[in-house]
Amino acid sequence: MKLISLDYGSKSIGVAKADTELKLATPIKTIFRDRENVLRASISEIIDIIIEEKADIVVIGLPLLLDGNESDQTAKVRDFEGVLRTRLENKIKNENININPKFNFQNEFYSTKMASEILTENGKKKKDFKQTIDQVAACLILEEYMNNNY
Repeated sequence: MKLISLDYGSKSIGVAKADTELKLATPIKTIFRDRENVLRASISEIIDIIIEEKADIVVIGLPLLLDGNESDQTAKVRDFEGVLRTRLENKIKNENININPKFNFQNEFYSTKMASEILTENGKKKKDFKQTIDQVAACLILEEYMNNNY
């Protein structure tokens, strides 16, 4: 199965991919948003990636609090997923595209912090994190999802 992972943030979205046979997540890109919390262009780009990669599952990082409860950011991620799912379903139907990806959430607790540590350990300077930190976080989310489900 082919999977796409999204690390959603108010300014950028990290995207990664994996195949369940290999169980190895690979970064695709970071999508920087023109304006904070404006989704139209970001969603179009994500939909194109989902279709191009022929994704079977889209995994979205869900930011839960330490106690497992949801926060304001969790609600924003859930809203994002709803908009993305609806727009993708419409495009699939209107353009007769032969994919039917499922959507799942994965707790993303500490994914960005762990991504920062990985980048630091690999010699990246904090000023250079912007281009890759969300991609690495998306990889971590996807690897955790695969560990829990495959």
